[in-house]
Order: sequence, then structure tokens, then C-alpha cells
Amino acid sequence: MRLSPRPVLIIAPPDSRRVRAFQASLRHLGWPEATVVSHLDIIGQKVDLARLVPEGGVVRVEASGECMHTERALLKLGQESTEAPYDVVADVESLDLEKGRIPPSRQWYQGLKAFFDLLDTQLRDAPAHQKTLDFPEALELFDKRITSQKWDDAGLPVPQRLPEPRSFDELLEHMRASGLFRVFIKLAHGSSASGALALQVSGRKIRAVSTVEREQGRLYNSRKLLHYDQWSDIRSIMDLLCRHPLQVEAWVPKASFQGKLIDLRVVVIGQTPMQRMVRLGQGPMTNLHLGNDRGDLEALKALLGDHWDSIEQTCQRAMQVFPKTLYAGLDVLVRPSLRQHALLEGNAFGDYHRNVFWQGMDTFTAELFKLQEMQPC
Repeated sequence: MRLSPRPVLIIAPPDSRRVRAFQASLRHLGWPEATVVSHLDIIGQKVDLARLVPEGGVVRVEASGECMHTERALLKLGQESTEAPYDVVADVESLDLEKGRIPPSRQWYQGLKAFFDLLDTQLRDAPAHQKTLDFPEALELFDKRITSQKWDDAGLPVPQRLPEPRSFDELLEHMRASGLFRVFIKLAHGSSASGALALQVSGRKIRAVSTVEREQGRLYNSRKLLHYDQWSDIRSIMDLLCRHPLQVEAWVPKASFQGKLIDLRVVVIGQTPMQRMVRLGQGPMTNLHLGNDRGDLEALKALLGDHWDSIEQTCQRAMQVFPKTLYAGLDVLVRPSLRQHALLEGNAFGDYHRNVFWQGMDTFTAELFKLQEMQPC
């Protein structure tokens, strides 16, 4: 099938790597450069999308995370609608986000919801177009608790979940009640291992591996894995994390491959698993920005044999749960037996993977092909 050029409008921080990468894909296709509109201009009511969206065009909504001014604007949008008992910060300008400060994640999520409402209102009056994002389903994917529950309800393999704790002591109670001594704690609205902590309790001994460091009663993300073995340190971090919505689940062991622990990032486009990436790490978090490596996909597929087909079927079924979603990046854990796996989470913006191809296409090109297939005749 030939890909016919179409006008594209991107809603994103203009100088972000994602925008540059998408524009490069358009140039490779021989398409005209996309028009870029910032989140800030939309929030500040400096533009009217209904006038900017071209007839028959594509509207792509990108992640905001590379621009701290945009992140602060989303926090402001979410300030009034954030419910107790979660943290709210009124003076968002004081947050040192550039240093990795973990912002009030529920407030950010409520701001994202308000921003999507703004987009939806303006795009309703725009000429006929296609969006790369379904706003209600994207919000569900941005809540790990909802995503995990929906996958569980669909009979898909997910780690056992625990009730959401409001304190470290309550977390320990939930662990005892469930019979688990190893759990994984994540920000329900986080990504890129932000606020992640893997915890193991054995009698009087405790240890945690985390991306989180505490400084003067505030939490910051680190670009390296940190190890803790003191009850007081872990209690302090967990009590601060409990001011955020949390996904708490069993810490499921990962398979070893090429001398390291592995998991998979699978980009599913139009409910078809396409670009896949093997992530290798020394610890429980394998995100590449933490200094981890990519593994040999073909070698892993050969090792897994027919279980690889089972993983792909799970990924396909996972996105059938979100039928209006064009694409998502899924994190998939392979168990040590190499005969079982589990879905860890989905990322509605999880398609930014350079030099990862499926049938010669990068993620952006594959998405444009899928949109063309979905166009009304």
C-alpha cells in the first residue's frame, strides 16, 4: 500500500526530541513538515485548533515531559480538582522539576485530564480529521490501577495487586495479609520508572531498590538505581510516596538473558504488535535511561520458541481492551521459566523508540499507515 501525504498537526513542546524524530520520519516519507502547536499556547488560549486543523489531516498529541514549563502548566490546571488524600502544591513555580523533583502526580494527572478536555472541546468544531489519541482511553492507560484491573478482568496475565496503602505501616499490613514478602511499588500516574521502588521484607531484614532519593523531605528521581537496607530510610521514602496514588503489585522475578535480567517493550499499533525491544538490566528496573542496554531480539525469540507467539497474542489482546487506542507501548515481563509472562503496564505515549523497526517501518510511519487503513472511504 502506498502512503499518501497528508497534513499533520502536532500538539507538543516544539523543541522536544519527539517532535524532531517525527518530523524526520515525515521527511523520509517525502511528506510536508508538520505544524507544531504547543500545550502552552492551547492552555493560554493563544490558538484555536478548530481553525488550524486541516481538512482530512492528522492531529498527533505528544507527551509533555521534556518541557518543565508545560509540566507546571498541567499542574496548575489540576490544582483545584485534585482530591484528598493526595498532595497538592499551589506554588508550582517553586517545584525544582529540572532537578528531578517528583511533582504531585495526582495533580499532574488531573491537569492532563483538564488539558484533554480543552483539546476535545476545540477539536469538536474542527474539520474532519483523525487523532492519534483517544482521550478517555489514554487517561485509563495513564492510571496503572485501571489498566491492570481491566487486563485482569479480560483474563490476561498480570502481577497480583495489593490494596493501595496510605502509609508504610499499612503497606506492611497488606503484604502480611496477602502472604507476599516482595512487592513492586509504582506511581499510578507515573512513567519512565518515576517513583518506582522494589521492596523485600524478610523478618527483621529489609531491602529496597529504587529510582527515588529523598532530600529534605522531598522525593527526586535518580538516573541510577539506589539501594536501601535501613528501615528508617525506606519508611521515610514510602510515607512520602503514599501521598501519591500508587500501584502496588507482587514483585515478579524476571528471566535472565545474555547475562542480565530482561523485559520487553512492545509497541502495539492498531492492535498489531509491531516494534519490539529487549531491555537488559542488572536490577528490577530495565528502563534504558537508567543506563540499561538493548538485547538481541532474534536470539530471544529463538530461545523462547513458540512461547513468543503467546507473548504477541497477549499484547494483541491487551490492546483489544482499549479498542479506540491507535498505539501504546506495553511492558512485558518474561518469567525465569521462559514459559510464562506478565503484562506490567501500558504507555499511551510509548512509541518513541529510534532505530526499532517492523517490516522496515519505524513506529511513526507504521502509525500513519494504520491511520490510512482506518480512514473512512
